[in-house]
Amino acid sequence: IDAKEAPVPGIEVALSGFPRRTAITEDDGSFVFEGLIAQLYRLYARGEAGVAGPMSLQLTATSEPVTLVVHPGAEIEFLVIDHSNKEPIAGAKIRLTRIESGRSAEQAFAFTAETGAEGKALMRGMPFGFGQYSVTASGYASLLVNFSLGPRLRDQTTVELFAADAVHGIVLQAGGAPAPRVCVARFVDLPCETHSDSAGRFTIPAATMGSFTDEGPPTLAQQIVARHPDFGTGTTKPGE
Repeated sequence: IDAKEAPVPGIEVALSGFPRRTAITEDDGSFVFEGLIAQLYRLYARGEAGVAGPMSLQLTATSEPVTLVVHPGAEIEFLVIDHSNKEPIAGAKIRLTRIESGRSAEQAFAFTAETGAEGKALMRGMPFGFGQYSVTASGYASLLVNFSLGPRLRDQTTVELFAADAVHGIVLQAGGAPAPRVCVARFVDLPCETHSDSAGRFTIPAATMGSFTDEGPPTLAQQIVARHPDFGTGTTKPGE
């Protein structure tokens, strides 16, 4: 519902969990998640009408229906450009997560966007608070930034990316055998960027990372992350 207690149809509601689940509200504002087990969940809603939550829900056999109240959300306009020539970068992928106290980035609610021909992307219905955003583009080093979104309803951010080279590697099991079909990414917060092949080998097209400033290229602080449901998460040491 909105502040006047009128139903809000067509808004996306997200439920925390692995995997995260979503539903779209009906004309009367209702939504349903079925087949849940009794545990603690987090609910969040966003859409053109605004945002609601996150709120906690301890689900039990006698839980009452929950009510989310929608209020205006913020808009963030990203401009992604090449550091060397200041030209816009089309097709850059932006992933924003709102981080809450005591919760990891992988548990946070995530929002995604992709830049158009002018290097711009607009995210609507953003919640206020602290979080992170990552920016990736083919041929460029990834960027991971902490941010704080204040009470302004519209914000603008310019992101400069540095050209980068490919990195090649191999994922091994504890005994030294190759680990095939393992998800590999450049940050813990990033989704899978590539998979290791039958020999455990992988290639990430542009993987230079580090501390970015306006004065020069990034200082290398590499850490590759490998994930697989049958194994623990593996990482390289920073700088390897």
